[in-house]
Amino acid sequence: MLLRASFENFMNFEGKFTLDLSNINKKHSFNKECVENEVISKALIYGKSGRGKSNLGKVFLDLKRTLSNNDDRFENNTNYLNANSSLEDAKFSFEFKFENTQVIYSYNKKDAATLTYEKLEIDHEVEFEFDFREKKLIQARSILENLELDSIDSSYSILKHYYNSTSPGNRNSNVVSLFDFIRKIYVFSPSPNELGIDNLKHSKERIINYILEHDHINEFNSFLNDILDLDIPVVQKELPTKEKNLYFRFKNGNLLDFSSNASSGSRCLLNLFAIYKWTESSISFLYIDEFDASYHYQASMKIIDKFKRISGIQCVFTTHNTDLMNNEFLRPDCYFIIGENQIKSLPYLTKRDLQEGHNLEKLYQAGEFD
Repeated sequence: MLLRASFENFMNFEGKFTLDLSNINKKHSFNKECVENEVISKALIYGKSGRGKSNLGKVFLDLKRTLSNNDDRFENNTNYLNANSSLEDAKFSFEFKFENTQVIYSYNKKDAATLTYEKLEIDHEVEFEFDFREKKLIQARSILENLELDSIDSSYSILKHYYNSTSPGNRNSNVVSLFDFIRKIYVFSPSPNELGIDNLKHSKERIINYILEHDHINEFNSFLNDILDLDIPVVQKELPTKEKNLYFRFKNGNLLDFSSNASSGSRCLLNLFAIYKWTESSISFLYIDEFDASYHYQASMKIIDKFKRISGIQCVFTTHNTDLMNNEFLRPDCYFIIGENQIKSLPYLTKRDLQEGHNLEKLYQAGEFD
């Protein structure tokens, strides 16, 4: 699981910011499913417009880009470094816990594609530390002993080089756990017309094909009905071209094409349903930006409740909806606010001892956490 992520001089984050998911309040005994192994697994992030909620998702995309074999999926951001800073590099550090082992992976970059520094620590022991500018191995243990570094390129991570150059049976088990986790990080931005996944856009037609191919129509109907109380079933119909599509079926038997007749909320739910299904098997860390932009607050509450019940993954949502800042759904240490200079959860933004009975929304609107 991800314990914390720290980053500096990246996009709109000038100083050092840390999202700490390990900083739980053990006094809170309610909504226990939001915390797993003493790490926050379900979180909501608030913040004024322009504070960086969307860019926080790009922090995790950058980590995935650095260690992924699919670099071409990620765009090279022209505003990679903070425009107000004189520092030459963006700095990142990610701390994980795999069973009882702590793994810290850190790196610096001068742009989206160029590393200047990289370091791996396992249980407080430095496995390697490398300066790309000087092409100098500062320190290393046995993990790199069979690795050729003379021709190392600053666009290619040493850790990724080690992983790809080492046979599966000889890879360090903690590095394997790290790669398994990072490759299952996904950043989503659902909208009525397409689903943004890791900077790629997926059309609603593609999502519909996914539902049809995997025979998820009944589950999709349940998903729609649970969240929107929609009493119009969605069915599949084969077209004369042998292609299949989704249709609303009305009580009189009439069919209407789902894609062109569904509300913006229903089309967004189509995308969220795909995410919901993928979380069951192929996601370790899920970041959904403005997940509820097209929904009534009651629908948003039901969405949170559904994802909250999925164990074994970490889900982070961004929102402006203060109706969701409620102990009925999460708990105070699972609500974070991005401020001008920090990211902190509610208990660490007030001197008040937050209890289950407190109205968090009213406290927030009254400026308690400013």
